[in-house]
Amino acid sequence: MDFEAAKAYLLDKPEARPDYPFGPAVLVPNIKGSKFATLGMTDAVPHMTLKGDPAHAEELTDIF
Repeated sequence: MDFEAAKAYLLDKPEARPDYPFGPAVLVPNIKGSKFATLGMTDAVPHMTLKGDPAHAEELTDIF
């Protein structure tokens, strides 16, 4: 998935709104004020961080 596709996917969630609290280079989408991801680009490589349930973090890390 490229940067624009990831951005569209994140912002397509119901009530998702873009925010840029770290400046214009990092998108932080939120729903009703709750941030759920970060999306940025370094040296033309997109980077995404997703918020998740800590109880499932190890399991999800192993999968992805």
